[in-house]
Amino acid sequence: MAGVAKQIAEKLMLSEKDTKSLMTECLGVEDKGGSKQPDKVADAQFKLPTSVFEHICEWWYLAILEYFETNQKDHSPLAISKRVGIPKHGVVFALMRLVEFGLIKKDPRRPGRYCKVAESQLITSETPNDALRKFHSQILDKAKEAIYTQTPNEKAVSSMTIAFDPADLQEIKRRWNEFRHSLEDFIEQGKNRSQVYTMIFELFALTNRESPGK
Repeated sequence: MAGVAKQIAEKLMLSEKDTKSLMTECLGVEDKGGSKQPDKVADAQFKLPTSVFEHICEWWYLAILEYFETNQKDHSPLAISKRVGIPKHGVVFALMRLVEFGLIKKDPRRPGRYCKVAESQLITSETPNDALRKFHSQILDKAKEAIYTQTPNEKAVSSMTIAFDPADLQEIKRRWNEFRHSLEDFIEQGKNRSQVYTMIFELFALTNRESPGK
């Protein structure tokens, strides 16, 4: 993934110091000797920096990215436009951006088609991030739309309302991530992946915080 990180740094015209920070963020952690030590997640996934994600945070960018993992042979902007449901000019611009940031490339083995540079992208932020908020807000809007437009045979909808100790939140997140990785491994074994789906993992409080002193 080092080549991808370098391409992104060049596109963003980053300084040498910022380029080093970007590569550390993408590939893992840097030890005292200066060599990169990829962590387990980075081994399997390319960690997309939020500084890049803010340029491609509309929901259709990741949908188009995953389109190239399906068995669809037509990768023309018109075909993608019809399947994803956005205007053709929007697809053209999105393809330019995805190529520009090194996330896709022309498939050398199949003329006229694209392929992903990394198997999957991990996008996280330890602090509130406007780009991630925008993306998740749009995905939730798509979920509300699907409730009324897709049949039970086309989707899975489920929720659970439960009381728990907020101190357990980190352990819940850890188990959640384990489940997601396991599910992703199963899905990627599919032989006839013809559709792009999204799964929403949202956990939030329904009750307000207790006032101090109570």
